Amino acid sequence: NMIVSGSVLSTVKEHWREFVTVIGRLTRMFGFSRVNRLVIPVHRYIGLSYILQFVASLVLINANFVIYMTKTPLWFSLPLSGTLQAISAAWYFRHTTPKKMDPGFMSMGDVGRLSWFFVSENIFF
Repeated sequence: NMIVSGSVLSTVKEHWREFVTVIGRLTRMFGFSRVNRLVIPVHRYIGLSYILQFVASLVLINANFVIYMTKTPLWFSLPLSGTLQAISAAWYFRHTTPKKMDPGFMSMGDVGRLSWFFVSENIFF
């Protein structure tokens, strides 16, 4: 029988707590909470779709570009998802007011929401 030391056990507990925290945040991010229960978080779903398509595109382009262009719809759906992501960002973030009068160029966490200037610049790119 193997005896587990206290430091290993505490490390495992810390990692487990962090894992549970991350899963909880993802559940709140993509689920319907009391805050966004009437609004479907389309922007988050399209963003997730874009990221997954981007990774798949990178793999396929590096593996076989001809298959990427002829056998998959990714050559069309990836830019379409990016366009829809920009439209949904413009829709969802335009109507939100900052927590402070001037949250600055980029605000994180509890300081305030993103400034409209920052959102507009990211939609452009």
